[in-house]
Formats: sequence, C-alpha cells, structure tokens
Amino acid sequence: DQTPLHRANFIRLIKNGYFNDQKIYRIVKGICIQGGSSNDNKLNYLIPAEFRPELINKKGALSAARYTDGNPQKMSSPTEFFIIVKGKFSEVDLSKYPTNMQEIYKNIGGQTSFDNEYTVFGEVTKGIEVAEKISELEVIDTDRPVEKPRFSIEILKK
Repeated sequence: DQTPLHRANFIRLIKNGYFNDQKIYRIVKGICIQGGSSNDNKLNYLIPAEFRPELINKKGALSAARYTDGNPQKMSSPTEFFIIVKGKFSEVDLSKYPTNMQEIYKNIGGQTSFDNEYTVFGEVTKGIEVAEKISELEVIDTDRPVEKPRFSIEILKK
C-alpha cells in the first residue's frame, strides 16, 4: 500500500496476463535475479519513483528495475523487476540506517546501494529458496543465464 502506483501497475499487468510465461533474463551473482519483459513486449511508459525509507532492498525485496540513461527522476520500468537474494553492504553503509534496519541487513542480508535508487514494492514471503536456486545458475557475459528460467505470476484468491 505504500507504493500505490507500482502496486496498481503490477496487479493490472498480472490480471492482464502480462507475466504469463516470461523469463528470468538476468542474474547478478550474490545480489539479485531479474525478470519481466523481453525486448519485444516492453510497454511505453514509466512509473514515478516511490521511495520509502522503511522499504529497503533486504533479502526477499521485490523492486522495480529502471533505465539509468536519461532518467534523473529514477522512474521505474513498468514491466521489469528484481528479487534480492543476498546482497552486500559495508559497516559504513549500515551506519546511515536506524538500528532496527541495520539488524535486518545484518541478519538476513540485502543490497544497501539499491535503497533510494530502485522502488521496493513487494516482498517474497514464501519460496525465497527458489529465487536463491535460480541465482546459482550458470551465467555468460557476467549476468546472462545460460538457461533462462520461465515463470508466470498469478493472483491467488484468499
């Protein structure tokens, strides 16, 4: 609820079947896996950044990817996202955070350099081990998986 534009966009795309049979196309070893649109089905709009100090790129965070070139407002891609699987940080990085957030990073991990750079709009609450397993796949050209795992996203009824 703290990122209403990202939330609404993600739910709308799920309901429209956009994330049916997509691919994890990027693995940043020790940090995250990224998936979403492929080049042939990108959408032609961006989502304004919705940074919230309490939403951090801890392990399990679901964040919107973004284009860095010509994007000083750090607006998000509507279709590309990543999941933090581990991450890295330094004690200097952590000193900028309140004690409770320092403990989160120390206990479960995360990528502090992504905070206030990429909008966190969700969290993996079950099955993080699947994302971790994907993050261990073989890559070429630094971050491209040899085999791109396929996925679909659906909204489960409560």
